[in-house]
Formats: sequence, structure tokens, C-alpha cells
Amino acid sequence: MKKHDNIVKYLIIGVLSLATFILLVVNACTTLSGFWNVGIGDGIEIFILIFVSFYLVERQNSVDRKKEKINDVISKIQIKVLDPELIVVDSENHKKVTRIKLKSISNLLEIVKDDISNQKIIESIVSEMDSLSAIVMDHIDDVEYIEKSNSEIIRLVTNIDTKLDQIKFDVV
Repeated sequence: MKKHDNIVKYLIIGVLSLATFILLVVNACTTLSGFWNVGIGDGIEIFILIFVSFYLVERQNSVDRKKEKINDVISKIQIKVLDPELIVVDSENHKKVTRIKLKSISNLLEIVKDDISNQKIIESIVSEMDSLSAIVMDHIDDVEYIEKSNSEIIRLVTNIDTKLDQIKFDVV
């Protein structure tokens, strides 16, 4: 789909440029009066406007797509962090799944880390995620400790989610 969109965009800019060029040639060869009478200076301005506007629109579209992708990744992180079964340590299989989920969240944070303008917040999120991982990973075999740490885990998860919402607001 993206390749098709690019072909259409370049076709449109090509047609506009060709039409402007033909108009300039017709005006140079004949004497048209009225609306279609275009001087060489006006024709050059039209070319410049076509290409500058095309460049600016493409650039803004690229920025908007990047912001959209960052928001998508942040939403994925939030879904994973808020999963009620994020930390389940009652069996070996659940412990493995918990490790994988925590690692996945950390990996997603690394993906967006460099693209976030407010580095202070993202570093805070990474730090809290590291704390969450440390609590769980260091004591994954101690179910009682995990249960006693539940309030701390909830606090960290809530802080991470709130800060991710703040980043999503800042990105838009």
C-alpha cells in the first residue's frame, strides 16, 4: 500500500509540473491573454511552490507517522504493564512467562527511549521498570516475598502507567 501511495504522490507532482511547464511553453510561443497568461517569473514561482509544498507536506507526514508509531509502542507497553497476570509465580511455567513479559516490556522501553523528547521521564520509567524487575526476578522463587511486595509492585506499575500517559500526551 505504501508503494502505491508513493507512486500516486509522484504522479500528481509530475502532472502538476508538466502542466506548469506546458503552460510556460505555450505562453512563450503564443500570446495568450487573460487568465492563462503566465510570465516566466510566475512559472518559476509555481514550480517552487509545488516542490516546497510537496516537501513540507511529506516531512510533516513523516513526523506524524513516527509520533503515531511511538504512541502505538507506548500503548503496547501500557497494555503489558497493566496485565493483571503480569506477575504470576505459582509454577515454573508461570515464572518463565513472567520473566519473558518483564523482559518484553524492558525491550519495548529501549525501542522508544531515544525518540522521547523528555529524557527525564523516560529515564524515570526505565528506573522504575528496573526496580519492578529486580523485585520480581530476585525473589521469583519466594512466593511469600512477592505477595508481601504486592503493594510496591502496584505502586511501580501505576507510576509507570501514569508516566507513559504523560509521554503520550507530550508526543502529540
